[in-house]
Amino acid sequence: MPDPADVLAPLTPQALAVLRHPEPSAWAVALELTLSQPVDIGSRIVDAHRAVPMMGARLTERGWESGDPPPVEVGHGPVLLRPELLRPFWLHADPPLRVAMADDRMRVAFVGHHAAFDGLGLLALATAVIADRLPNQSAEPHARGGGRGVPMWSRVAELTRPAHRVAPSAGGAGEVLRARRLTIGGAAVTSRVAAACVAAVAAHNRARQSRWQRVGLSVAVGGPPGIGNVASYRRIDLRVGEDVAAAVTRALAEGKEPIEFGRAPMIPSWAAPLARRLSDSLLVSNLGRHALPGVSSVAFYPVARGRSAVAFGLAGVAGAQSTISLRSLHLSADDADRLLDDVVRRLAGPAVTVTEAERHGPGA
Repeated sequence: MPDPADVLAPLTPQALAVLRHPEPSAWAVALELTLSQPVDIGSRIVDAHRAVPMMGARLTERGWESGDPPPVEVGHGPVLLRPELLRPFWLHADPPLRVAMADDRMRVAFVGHHAAFDGLGLLALATAVIADRLPNQSAEPHARGGGRGVPMWSRVAELTRPAHRVAPSAGGAGEVLRARRLTIGGAAVTSRVAAACVAAVAAHNRARQSRWQRVGLSVAVGGPPGIGNVASYRRIDLRVGEDVAAAVTRALAEGKEPIEFGRAPMIPSWAAPLARRLSDSLLVSNLGRHALPGVSSVAFYPVARGRSAVAFGLAGVAGAQSTISLRSLHLSADDADRLLDDVVRRLAGPAVTVTEAERHGPGA
């Protein structure tokens, strides 16, 4: 009989919402860190696993149970170019964390399944490993959430009038990830970034003569500190011409819990096309700026899913530039570059610094 001590943690409402969603997504949250000096990640992963066994957990009917720590893959070139990092997880047999490092030990990627880690949780774990210090305990389930906070039946009309998607590229197929450095500060950063992203997509769609009247914007909301998946989100319905920044600011001040966090029934896989019609047009997630010992820059790539499958991420190291990213499943590399550069221009960013990894990828 299984030892109860092997059960690490029950599944949070956020984890259940991910696991029960019919979306055929890998649900892979990704971070790419550039280090200030080489680090032996392999030994630190083993040490960190003792403090955070979730790194090597396996999913069972009882929840997360203990398992071996994840291996560290070392290879040449940009780490997130490796397609195996972003492939679907098999959580019953594999850990919910993947780690890869460039052979010069100056660039490392952490990829976590969203049922186990949200963006801030993955960043806390990465920081603990890089800085070689005991991480915080896993965060408790988030008591407050975001989203519409309305009954599911009220969204039935959207099945016939879904939010408009970001116009896909002709022949665009496969996952594309792009990132740019920028300096951004002041108040309401998340609201300003969201407004710039919506405006840039509007221009992108106009250039392709694609509709952009009904906009579904999802904005991530972080949970309490710690390692786990306790984040939430706010989904905002917009019409063209609305003040996006003001709408996001209002939504972030609310505390409504997403309906799927309160009661998340298992949705059959055949319902995936219907669920996709209820998805957002784009996602914006801002991890903020953090003191990250041993890290010179960090790029954050949230999950891109739904009809548009376009997500923007923002993260930064305290005292250095931030990195804004675009992740997409249906845009070509050139279109993703143009769209992201337009966002940076709308944020009045300085000259963009593009690293070698960002210039050639990641992308597939």
